[in-house]
Amino acid sequence: MVEAKHAPLDGCLRYIPEIREFTDKLPRFERDKTAEIRIRAGKPVVLETPGRRIITDVVISTERLDNLVKLFCENSVHSYARQLSECFVTLSGGHRVGIAATAVFRDGKLEGVRGVTSVNIRVAKEYRGSAADVFRALGTEVGGILFIGKPMSGKTTVLRDYVRSAAEFKKIAVIDERGEISGKGEGTLYFDLGQNTDVLDSFPKEAGFIRALRALSPDFVACDELGFDTEMLERCSGQGVGLFLTAHCPDIETASKSEALRRAVYAGGITHIVSLDCGFDIGKVKGIYKVR
Repeated sequence: MVEAKHAPLDGCLRYIPEIREFTDKLPRFERDKTAEIRIRAGKPVVLETPGRRIITDVVISTERLDNLVKLFCENSVHSYARQLSECFVTLSGGHRVGIAATAVFRDGKLEGVRGVTSVNIRVAKEYRGSAADVFRALGTEVGGILFIGKPMSGKTTVLRDYVRSAAEFKKIAVIDERGEISGKGEGTLYFDLGQNTDVLDSFPKEAGFIRALRALSPDFVACDELGFDTEMLERCSGQGVGLFLTAHCPDIETASKSEALRRAVYAGGITHIVSLDCGFDIGKVKGIYKVR
């Protein structure tokens, strides 16, 4: 089993220290594998692990939840307006906070949220070696790789580790729209992405792709949660640049039936799909498939 390099849960508990007494009593393997912290106003805080759902004895009030959101936004909610309008905030260390709230529209355009009722903290972890099996199988002599899997299958974690390994041999540009791949915070890269990796932090994917191709001469471009802008993928392929990407998809059978994924694959830059399994064994591979 691949072990985490550090204890990332501590980076989340500094925002909600009231649950530390509970988490300190958990078996170490469950504490270290906590993947999500779900906080709903007036209800017990819930910890999600790959193995089970753990209900704590800590209840967060609406007022406390409002204060938490302000803390997540470094007491400057206005500065986080764009992220909030997309119902997420990324914390230092790459932890993503999903937000459930009421939409606020102005002139027909979604510009923010109000009345937050719950948040979900996805605990970012660095598992060195989680991509080892895939890297041994494929290395860098590929056109590109699409990592697919269900939520909590470790797609971002494996992508991050693959980038780190590939950067020993190739130049990689990471388009880190949400700050989850690098975990960038306070001017540093929280996670190790290798010696030949350049990170475009907080850039929207399309803008990041354009700038990476123009300025960084990468061998590969990596980003999380693939949209389906096939023009960008074609541009990379046309310049001989490969792609390391992730997408939500449970298995290769579903992927083969997805018109959007097929368009992405045949736009170029992707030659292999890696299907990941869920569970405690981060990086467990269901299958590796050559598609071009």
